[in-house]
Amino acid sequence: MGLTDIIELAGWVSLEQLRDVYARSHAAIVPTRSSFAEGLAMTTAEAVLAGRPVVLNPVVPVIDVVGPAVLAGKTNDPESHAEQVRRLAWDPELYRQLQKDCASCEAPFYDREQSLTAGLWKMFDALGLLGTAGSSPRFMPVPGPTPVEAGRATRTTAKIS
Repeated sequence: MGLTDIIELAGWVSLEQLRDVYARSHAAIVPTRSSFAEGLAMTTAEAVLAGRPVVLNPVVPVIDVVGPAVLAGKTNDPESHAEQVRRLAWDPELYRQLQKDCASCEAPFYDREQSLTAGLWKMFDALGLLGTAGSSPRFMPVPGPTPVEAGRATRTTAKIS
């Protein structure tokens, strides 16, 4: 059995395709390199929200939020990522625990008080840009839907059978 029999590199997918990819997947691998300045790593967040453990490395900032649901390899070290994938494949109890831990990491992604819009409002208020009660704000951010609500999908996904 070769890797092409068990790993799927889907590339960019639509939201509809993304749901199907995660339904067929057991885990996600996000081997971001240190030379790539990545923000939240939506692929990681989406995998965790789909109940799929993630193999990544400490250079991915989202590890602070989803740490219990991930196995971290070493940055820029493909062999350490491979070792984490082997651990997931060979240790069913570890896999089940990481799946359960995915649920414990969901709250920040659905809490509007922790959203980018809420953070901007708080910052603008702290800067005095929102005015006072009864006055017009000097700056008015436009609240909008979250990326999930807007139907935006992820970029690259991988399925391991």
